[in-house]
Amino acid sequence: ADTIAPVASVSKTVAGLAALLVFSEFNVPKDTRIGDLLPQVPVRNHFGEPLRLIHLMEHTSGLQEVIYPWPKTPSAAYAPLGELLFNILPEQRVRWTPGLATTYSNYNYTLLMHVLERVTGESFDAVMQKRVLDPLNMRSTSFRIDRVDRGRLALGYHPGERMPLPHSDSFYRSSAGMYTTIADLAVGTDAGQIKT
Repeated sequence: ADTIAPVASVSKTVAGLAALLVFSEFNVPKDTRIGDLLPQVPVRNHFGEPLRLIHLMEHTSGLQEVIYPWPKTPSAAYAPLGELLFNILPEQRVRWTPGLATTYSNYNYTLLMHVLERVTGESFDAVMQKRVLDPLNMRSTSFRIDRVDRGRLALGYHPGERMPLPHSDSFYRSSAGMYTTIADLAVGTDAGQIKT
């Protein structure tokens, strides 16, 4: 129960909770246009319906899944999300009218977390720590591998090989970068501990 492991896209569940808390705290409606919050957002949308916060949360944005190489250095992985979106990842294109259909995309939650940084004026890590991890006493959970106890970190292996896979942070910490334990996740499932 106390082994720390990367939980990949389960990260979105926790990031989504943080988003709901921030939207409530700062009175930001979920149908707010992304362009109103991020005027220079690197997304092309030629459809009549604007891209909205709810589209990112529901994976109905029409944005393509983005697979991009892992960063070469920890400083690149921990760069502000705005730097990632505007300087590293290529411009994205909305492929159909936002809200029309569901398609999974890690880019949705990367963009969503940058919105939270802009709304709060805080870093992604600060948003998560202050609004979710600390209130729920999730002491073994982090979105940064450099903040977890490596002595408790589970190892994965290549199929059919005995060499362990190295752990590394990705650009997509908000969508797939959480490290946690079963014990912390069990605490986090008690919805009565945090008010949205």
